[in-house]
Amino acid sequence: MISLAGALLLVTPFTPSLFDGHSCLSKSYYGNYNDGQTTNSIFLPDVACLDSWSSQTLAASASIAECKLPIEQLVWVEQEAVEPSLIATTRSFRPEFDSFLDRLSAPKRVVRGQEVLAVPEQEYEILYRTPTAALLSVSESAARTIDTILPRFWKSSLVSTSPVDFMPVPKEALKHVKEVLSNLRFNPEIAGIVDSISVPQMINDIRFLTGEDGVSGIMSRHSFAEGSRTAASWLKDRFEDTGATPRLYPSSSYPSTVNTTATVLLSAHYDSRGSYGSTRAPGGDDDGSGTMAILAIARTIARKGIKFHSNVQLAAFAGEEQGLLGSRAYASKMREVDANITVMIQADMLAYRVDGEPPQLGLPETIGTTEVTQLVANVSAIYSPELRVGFTTACCSDHQSFHQQGFPATQVFERAGPIADPMYHNSGDLSDREGYDFDQVKSIAKVQLATLLHSAACRDLEWYASIQAVSWLLISTQSLAFLHAHDCSEPHTDAVWGAAWTASDNVISVSADGSIKQWASSSGQRHPPNAAFPAPHTLGLVSLSVSPDGTRALYNSIEGLTSLWDLTSGEVVGKYESYARGAEGAEPSWAVSLNPNGETYAATGGSGNVAIYSAQPETFGQRVASLASGRSKFGMYCEHSPDGKRIALSTETGQIYVFDVEAQALTTTYTSHALSVRSLAWSADSSLLLSASEDKRLVLHDVRTSAGGTVASFTGHASWVLSVDISQDGRLGLSGSADKSIKVWDIGARAAVSTVQDTGEVWAVSWRPRPSAGGAGAFVSGGEDGTVRWWRGAGVAV
Repeated sequence: MISLAGALLLVTPFTPSLFDGHSCLSKSYYGNYNDGQTTNSIFLPDVACLDSWSSQTLAASASIAECKLPIEQLVWVEQEAVEPSLIATTRSFRPEFDSFLDRLSAPKRVVRGQEVLAVPEQEYEILYRTPTAALLSVSESAARTIDTILPRFWKSSLVSTSPVDFMPVPKEALKHVKEVLSNLRFNPEIAGIVDSISVPQMINDIRFLTGEDGVSGIMSRHSFAEGSRTAASWLKDRFEDTGATPRLYPSSSYPSTVNTTATVLLSAHYDSRGSYGSTRAPGGDDDGSGTMAILAIARTIARKGIKFHSNVQLAAFAGEEQGLLGSRAYASKMREVDANITVMIQADMLAYRVDGEPPQLGLPETIGTTEVTQLVANVSAIYSPELRVGFTTACCSDHQSFHQQGFPATQVFERAGPIADPMYHNSGDLSDREGYDFDQVKSIAKVQLATLLHSAACRDLEWYASIQAVSWLLISTQSLAFLHAHDCSEPHTDAVWGAAWTASDNVISVSADGSIKQWASSSGQRHPPNAAFPAPHTLGLVSLSVSPDGTRALYNSIEGLTSLWDLTSGEVVGKYESYARGAEGAEPSWAVSLNPNGETYAATGGSGNVAIYSAQPETFGQRVASLASGRSKFGMYCEHSPDGKRIALSTETGQIYVFDVEAQALTTTYTSHALSVRSLAWSADSSLLLSASEDKRLVLHDVRTSAGGTVASFTGHASWVLSVDISQDGRLGLSGSADKSIKVWDIGARAAVSTVQDTGEVWAVSWRPRPSAGGAGAFVSGGEDGTVRWWRGAGVAV
């Protein structure tokens, strides 16, 4: 029993400040639970503690309730994040939930495989309720089977019967993940291993688990059904077949070849839930798909003879549908023995794909460890680039049990969005149906296994010795040929750090030698400057932005001298010494961007914020606004969208911030990269943002809504990606790298279609802004050797 009648219960939005200084609330904490997009904390404090917090003003949405009845078991129920079209097929919230309450108060029923046996009626109490969640006090017997009478798109979680400790993931526990992230790079041997995962074997496995094979006899894997015991025994045997040491949790483990406590854990849940009142609960997607992926990983480990430098556990949990019971018990045990779990990844629902949507990988938007989520996203970009990666509001699975015990954990899901499977929590959840995509399951399983190999495998890769063929790397794609057209007539004497092909068909370049030059694209000849044009700047020029009509060029020096060049008259019409710090909060500018309307420009530098200045000659450099990112990280690059409505800012630590110019507000933050983002480029319609990073990747983002996310990730460069651009038609991406190469990317196909080699690091690339006959287009580059080079598509004239 949790408490006697008369106890006070507090439900309040979670914030770490609730636990500051070992507050009195921390002694009466019962965990975090979701209500829509809000994470709530539950407390059973005494009156004195509650009074002290009330005086400090709890959140306005905090709820305090007095328990009229003794509490045997608290149960949190919440509505899942599902596509509105699925909800529309059911009754409205109130009748549906009220029907559930009617079932709860009716003579209780014990479920065996969802067969109903009547027992005496028992009371319940509602202690918290919103349209999307409720906290109930029920009897212990009702709590065990409450999932069988819930509305279809609702789920339940049993609240602990005693206070728990608030345990954020400690920084020390993240060291291993951060090390893996920093050293992550493509490995052809790992690629060969993960690509060998067998789809036919997965089909056989799921048909056994769902009973579709006509042999297993499994009708339901509900935790109280006989089929769950059959499945557990079968899983134990299959894990044992792979050489693992299985235990009937069930889970299996692979020992480390070195003396270490470090453990990587991959898991799924094998229990299932069907339609209300039905004895059939096949659970083909939820979560037979995750379970067969774990089995496929185990079989691949055995087939390839892989040994590990870290302990590895593969777990299939039961009791997930009753509130994470199996994983909660196991995670608690791991915490009791102070286990060193370095990475934990739960796979729940991997197989369903909406018709017309690309294969996807959903990562948790709320509960999960950011660093582990980032690791999985980065691994996906390398080994399963066919997956569109983004965040999902579907929450939460067994990773929550480990995350709340302070272990680094995340989840993989089938969709970058809410649940869309029409057979979710339905007796029709079979594998032989429209939308059940085994190839998507394999793609996600590849990500799981690759993450495991990078996190736990032998660092000298000795176990790859038996692997010979990596022919899959030779998959051909349609290619575009780009040819060297010509070089500029008078190269810079130091590296070119910026180049822009203008609407007037000229090219502007800035260099570390301190000069800015204008070139004729057709010949590479330099347009001679006016006699009064300033001499090259002593410290070098680092940033360049040209107006859409090609009439003005904004550029900035290393120490922060910003200048505006009128390309028509040839005169410098504005100068601002940002390093003079005239206005309060002013700072030296590093990167600059001219507003397409020509009235203002944006600048960023040491603070990681964006300052807006006048670009009018008479008031040039007067600050008119400041846009705060909220993080004091060095601003590497800033860029206006072509419609002038947004500004994107990138930082040295990999974050990307998007601001609404009119509202002067931060709208979206992206953590798509692990290292510094060197360059940004917008699509012509201002809907997509392409970023280039020192983590060797390009990432495409959808910025049309704050909920928009990563559209695609592009890998292939062997070193830092320093510059990026998008063609006017939005079809092709362009990147320059420290590996001395330039790549052209087919954005739709998510693939590199052309690579050209330069003589040094490529610091600047720019597409020709007007279409070219033949469609391939042309571009210009600049880099380490100081030369501006023109490149043309086959059959295209510059």
